[in-house]
Formats: sequence, structure tokens, C-alpha cells
Amino acid sequence: MTTFDINSGSINIGDPCYGGDTVVSAKNGTWDTEVSYENSEDWGSAVSVLMAWTGRQPKVGDFTPHGSVGVDSGQMSITDAEIATDCGESLYDEVCQLTLEVKGWGLMKNGIFSSTGYGDGRYPVSIITEDGSVTAIQVKFLDEDEEDE
Repeated sequence: MTTFDINSGSINIGDPCYGGDTVVSAKNGTWDTEVSYENSEDWGSAVSVLMAWTGRQPKVGDFTPHGSVGVDSGQMSITDAEIATDCGESLYDEVCQLTLEVKGWGLMKNGIFSSTGYGDGRYPVSIITEDGSVTAIQVKFLDEDEEDE
């Protein structure tokens, strides 16, 4: 597991090229991360789920749907809200270097950044809250049920 820190009390979820899409009140502290992959006939091995949490590791059934976020650069981020507004060209270039690597994701500047695995579009976000603050976030790029249809 890899970690990043949240210091502003808010997390931005969305396309790092555009400063994100959704801001949620979040628990400050160290956040753990997990990236899952799926093999797709069309895409090969690709990032399918991006997850971050603080405290105990969540179970899939613990999450509550929280809408969706749009992506227009084929990338997703879960970051401290303070840095999401500071996504100038140099930060974006660094993000692209991370997401274009073989593993498709990386950590930097108080957040995790990944390839969406499946390009542009809208992706569902689910959260866990505790005492009014988000303590876990999950973004799914491929829903196993959709792949079977």
C-alpha cells in the first residue's frame, strides 16, 4: 500500500487536467491507496478501480454511491483539494508522466493520480462517511456487470 496526506479537510475527485470535479469534506491525515486492474479484450490490462481511505480498510459493501465524475483527459485524481486548484501545466505534465507508465498510476503532491483505464467519460464515485467527513473514496472505471452485458 502507498499513502498520501490530506491537510485541508477537503478532497477533490476528478480529472486532474481540469482541477477535478467533485469536492468533499474529508478527514485529515494519512490516506492509504489501492489500485485494481482488469483484463479487457479491447483494452488489455487496465486500471479498473481507484480507492483511497483513512483508518480501517473498507470493504466493497461499505460504500455508498456519490454520483459520478467526468473525465476528458483519460485520467483521474483523488487529491487534497488545495493542490487540485493548483494544477498548472507543469503539474499536469508530471501527472501525465505518472499515468502513462506501465502501471498507469502514481502518487505525488498529496494525492493519487491514475489512468482511467478506459478513456474519457463519466465514472461512478462511492464514499464512506464518518461523523460528517469522508473517510473512503472509490472510483470505478469498469463495472464487472457492465463488462458481462
